[in-house]
Amino acid sequence: MSNSNLSMNVSSIGNYIPSSSGSDSSLKSLEKKLQQLETEKQKAIQSKDKEKEEKIKKQIESVQKQIQEIKRQQQKTEQSEKTDPKDPKKEERKKQEQGKYVDVYA
Repeated sequence: MSNSNLSMNVSSIGNYIPSSSGSDSSLKSLEKKLQQLETEKQKAIQSKDKEKEEKIKKQIESVQKQIQEIKRQQQKTEQSEKTDPKDPKKEERKKQEQGKYVDVYA
């Protein structure tokens, strides 16, 4: 993968934070991108290309922040599920009430 493609791919990730349903696949994708960037950074170090190395470091920081945010969201979701277990009686009442109301504006 060329450097222009690499930087274009990372910048296309942007600051996108996915919903919890897609966070596992997004997390894996970001971790893979991080590995690629680390490899590119090592190549830049070996070739003594300081400018390229600095650019890749910034990209790595951006991806790491996105990974941290996804993990933080996953932890929040897990904690809320633990502290707010579903009450079977409450769920049954919701089901019974669903058909009671008619949308007069429909």
